[in-house]
Amino acid sequence: MARHPKWRCNKSDLDAVKIIDIDEEGTYAYLVFKVFCPKAPNREDITIIRGYKRFKYHSECYEFIKTNLLPLHCEPMGGGKITFDPVAKKIHVFGTSAGFNQASHINTARMLKLEYPTYGVTAEKTGCLVPDTIPSGCGADRDLGMPWRATFK
Repeated sequence: MARHPKWRCNKSDLDAVKIIDIDEEGTYAYLVFKVFCPKAPNREDITIIRGYKRFKYHSECYEFIKTNLLPLHCEPMGGGKITFDPVAKKIHVFGTSAGFNQASHINTARMLKLEYPTYGVTAEKTGCLVPDTIPSGCGADRDLGMPWRATFK
């Protein structure tokens, strides 16, 4: 039995996906996704960020994205919250998602800084205060060797 055409995808479908799609004001939940075409011969994937004020829960955002990305597949890689202040030109990434765990806020902040180069972007790790040095027990985002809190100017 042939699969429905909506389940077929290719690299052009992946290339058409916007990397950052977030609301540009307020505080809201966000998720990071790995997006891919599962049947592609050389399975490429991209990392995207989605966050919208209209969703109270991360799971609502996930269901919306999963449906709207078809025929591509997506895997949530974690989440948190974003505060976006267009007047002050600041973005702050923090918090966690109970259902999807905490995203790497440093990676998220780096991606946001590329999309919003004139904004001050900050990121913090949940459960830690925000001093200038790394407190014991808070660790670091080891995947990048970056401090647990970073400011991008």
